[in-house]
Amino acid sequence: MDSQVIRASAKMRTDQGDTKMRVQAERNEGTCARARAPAGFLAILALAASACNFDVTNPGPAQDAVLDRAESHQAIVVGANRLYNDAFNLTTILSAAHAREVFPSGNTGYKAIGEFNRRGLMPYDDGKASGQSWDPVQNARWVAEAGVERFRRVLKTDFAKSAVAGQSLLWAGLSSRLAGEHFCEAVLDGGPIQPRTAFFERAEKQFTEAIQVARAAGKKDIELAAVGGRASVRMSLGKWADAVADAGQVPLSFKYQTKFSDADIDQKLSFAFLISSAPWRAFTVWNTFYLDYYTQTGDPRTPWEKHPTQDLGDSGVGDWGKVPFRMQRKYTKTDDAVDLVDGREMRLIIAESYLVKGEWQQAMQITNELRTSLISRKTGKPLEPWQASNVEEAWTAFFKERGIELWLEGRRMGDRQRWKDTKAPGKLTVWEVSSTTEPVHERGRGTYLDPNFVLCFPVPRSERITNPNVPDLP
Repeated sequence: MDSQVIRASAKMRTDQGDTKMRVQAERNEGTCARARAPAGFLAILALAASACNFDVTNPGPAQDAVLDRAESHQAIVVGANRLYNDAFNLTTILSAAHAREVFPSGNTGYKAIGEFNRRGLMPYDDGKASGQSWDPVQNARWVAEAGVERFRRVLKTDFAKSAVAGQSLLWAGLSSRLAGEHFCEAVLDGGPIQPRTAFFERAEKQFTEAIQVARAAGKKDIELAAVGGRASVRMSLGKWADAVADAGQVPLSFKYQTKFSDADIDQKLSFAFLISSAPWRAFTVWNTFYLDYYTQTGDPRTPWEKHPTQDLGDSGVGDWGKVPFRMQRKYTKTDDAVDLVDGREMRLIIAESYLVKGEWQQAMQITNELRTSLISRKTGKPLEPWQASNVEEAWTAFFKERGIELWLEGRRMGDRQRWKDTKAPGKLTVWEVSSTTEPVHERGRGTYLDPNFVLCFPVPRSERITNPNVPDLP
């Protein structure tokens, strides 16, 4: 944990210093080059010689005790945040493809949608099952939790009112939620396989303690983020009364985000970076629900546009060849922020609680209040409300609205799995499900989803062969 935190924190905090060092090195190198000029410049040579020292001293690994010092504590929190971003980047691009928030249109390699993933599959022994999903998410969770335990040991009684402790608990809870919403089963720190709900239960405890610590520390933003995070995992656990109680505490205008960075390729937001045509055009909005939906409604939550010069993805997709490239514009820069908790999602949690009870009219009222609060980019007027005349139609509208509200925030696959597990009525759009008539779909184009496509990722081979408590085979 220590070296990972140091690397992660230093990466985000020293880019400016690194740039200054590179500039100075270039200046020194230029001076030395001039010093190697022909005879006649002996005076310059003598002056330049003093600037030609390129020795670098490596202080070596930091001692673990360094991280116990107060001046290191914020770096530990930043490290946990960075590793969460890494996990989000690597995992959610796959889950967005599986849930058909996006359609594959190119690169299948680094950080992108692999050959199996294009069809909505994730074999346990495929490299992306470990390197692009399981490993980074578990790493983010473990590092955040290790930071919490370090603060608990070092701060002692001050832990209960420490801002850094509250932040670390929040990142631990968010990482556990990310795991619960993406994996079919849970494994915790070398233990046996458990139901995926173990991740949600862990997150609930972490959010609960984060609320208490942040409140004592006077960190209202951390407290509200933890309350909202707890509402979302309580929803996933079916604790509807508790989820609604939490959701009602979060103001409608509240947002808690994670910011990405241009300083490092691994910290660029994948949803923007992988469509930047530099060189990748890895996914497209074409052949998803959101393509026609935005054209028809102008909903500001689901914008897309054509690339100015590239009309097709960067490589062929199966037998289809290259497909139309239509860029999402929810995120326009690779250092944009992503919502992790926000007040609008809290209203949707309350709406879903009514649907679960069959009280669909109340659910529709809340859903449409959110919807009509937004102005169409097409008409300049409020968005039209959804219409429903029974509980099934209300669920169908809600499926769409929650997908629109949380589009490309890494939440759709977990939502879909929850609705499947609880047998929620209602219908998904034809873009989200496989068809027995592939590649000719009911609407004229196939979804390219295998009939056995998955809505959660497996415990991978890497965990199975290294953990004696987990069977070698699924």
